[in-house]
Amino acid sequence: MAHISFSKALPFLSTKGKVRSFPTIIPPPSI
Repeated sequence: MAHISFSKALPFLSTKGKVRSFPTIIPPPSI
């Protein structure tokens, strides 16, 4: 499950440009 969330969070955070704001390990609150 962790890998799925990680994969989904990567592109999502990348689009938001918040990757540098917080670790990509934490999924966005939008999900």
